[in-house]
Amino acid sequence: MRFDPTLTFGDIIQIIGIVLTFVSILLIIIWNKRQFRLMKEKIEIQNDQLRTQNQQIKNQFFSEYSKRYQEILLNLPEDVNKSDFSFQALTKEEYRRTMRYMRVYFDLCSEEYYLHDKGHLNEVVWKEWRDNMRWTFGRKAIRDAWKLVRKDTMFYEKFLDFIDREIIKDRKLS
Repeated sequence: MRFDPTLTFGDIIQIIGIVLTFVSILLIIIWNKRQFRLMKEKIEIQNDQLRTQNQQIKNQFFSEYSKRYQEILLNLPEDVNKSDFSFQALTKEEYRRTMRYMRVYFDLCSEEYYLHDKGHLNEVVWKEWRDNMRWTFGRKAIRDAWKLVRKDTMFYEKFLDFIDREIIKDRKLS
């Protein structure tokens, strides 16, 4: 194949157009690659920020539940965990106050179970809460209060099954 030295002006314009098109496409590819890299970096930064915010929300959420739990404990009678604790030994006002905070505790447990059931609690937090419920329901006063509260309070059905199956299981509520 031989080179034809008789290029016309139109041929030269066509060659220049092809070269400019090629260079333009190359520049567009380079530019898009750069923009993609910058966008990817921005997305990574935003993801890091979202992860940080998510962790802050979880920490705040955990802190709020811990405060609620502490408030409950501070308002229960000092000897509520003793095996000889008796609701009958309380005054009428002490009984009402104790039962009110027992209801709040059971409601808090129900909320924690619901959050776990919906996948909103990490397993470490859930295990800690579940183990604490097992320990707490091991106390006679808690079981006695649960018998009463369960009769007149509506709870999430799966929560009731969970309490019966996982928390109380071998403990007698009589």
